[in-house]
Amino acid sequence: MKATSLHNATEWLNGLNIGGLFADRSFSIPFEQMVLILLVASVCLIFGRFKMGFLMAYGFLFYWVYIANRGFLMELMGGNPMGMIFYLIVGAAMGLTVFVGFLQENH
Repeated sequence: MKATSLHNATEWLNGLNIGGLFADRSFSIPFEQMVLILLVASVCLIFGRFKMGFLMAYGFLFYWVYIANRGFLMELMGGNPMGMIFYLIVGAAMGLTVFVGFLQENH
């Protein structure tokens, strides 16, 4: 890849100002819950239960964003309920996919 094309791509990404969406907002995750997921994920990795660890981490992430910080998400989407519905549908589909994968035997 040429240096000029890389520079142009970098300039384009900087122009999107994606970081500006989150710059003036705060997202809170309780410390106790962070420690809990760290312990659960560590135990799952130690015992080789990768799918279980992934499912638990996904569950915590979904809870933190969609349930615990619902106001933050609504503010980020401009109060549009369609964004919340879309987030719920995509999250549920991903959760279902992970759950089905969890039930299958390792290959």
